[in-house]
Parts: sequence; C-alpha cells; structure tokens
Amino acid sequence: MEATQRAYQQYTKGDYFREVSRRVKARDGHKCVACGETRGLQAHHNTYAHRGRELDHLGDLTTLCQRCHCAFHRKVGIWVGHGKPRRKLVIKSKPPKSERFPPVPPPADLPTEGCVLLTHKNRNALLTTKEVWHWVKAKGIDPTQTGWKYRLVGWHLPSSFFPPATAQ
Repeated sequence: MEATQRAYQQYTKGDYFREVSRRVKARDGHKCVACGETRGLQAHHNTYAHRGRELDHLGDLTTLCQRCHCAFHRKVGIWVGHGKPRRKLVIKSKPPKSERFPPVPPPADLPTEGCVLLTHKNRNALLTTKEVWHWVKAKGIDPTQTGWKYRLVGWHLPSSFFPPATAQ
C-alpha cells in the first residue's frame, strides 16, 4: 500500500472525517444515492479539491453503500456531470435477478393438483431433465437461457420435476 493511501485511510478514520461522514449521510437521508440501501453507508469524495475542508464543501461528497462504493472504485460506475448536484452516479452493475428475468405469467390451463409451487427457495431443486425442458419449452420459456428458473417462480410445476424431499 502506498504512503498516500495509508495517510488517506488514517484521515478517514479521524474525528473530523467522521463528522463529515455523519453530515453527508444525514443530508442524503441515510440512503445510498445509487441504490437506496440503508446499511453499510460510506461517504464518497466526488473530488479531493477541498480535502481537509469538507465541512465547508459537503457537495464534494455523496453517500454510497459499500457495494456501490466498491463498484465505483472498480471503474464499474462513472460520475456524470462532475461538479453538478449529487445523484448523478451511474452504476453499471447487474440489476437483481428478479428484474433481469421478469416472471412469465403461468398458463391458464396449468393444473395445481399433484404440483409444487415454485418459490425462490425451491427453484434450484428443479431437476433439469429432458422431460422438464420439453415441458417448460412448451409453456413458452427457453430453458437454455440463463435465469429460466427465476421466470417460473409462482408456477405450480408437476411434483415429478422435484427431488422427493422438496415435493411435500
């Protein structure tokens, strides 16, 4: 670790920066400005132009959760409109699987007797036999695509598609 990085880490652990961080988080409503998370919040410098005088320039900082802060520093996210009002952070990360794979409404002719309701907890127990694949494909979902099990959450599937311990 470089000496400048060590010095900066010491600076962010001091009482002055704790007060800066507390005020920035309060200003941002104790939420990550990128994703809305309320846990693991950190104050992120948009610019270091006023380092040591942040209390007079709170607009130089913003509140990010640990995940978004790490993503930003991995160059996954970028600032748009440097020096403009906060909330201009664009994080280019994967949305939750529920958004990437929106559920498909089950067909009206789907029987519920002798079936298991597929939930987020038991979706990974779904067997991937050819029988399952053909049945799922016939219902309009391509099982070769990533996330096909997520799209079936809320469906009643034949209990034969699950291992005996799950089909209760």
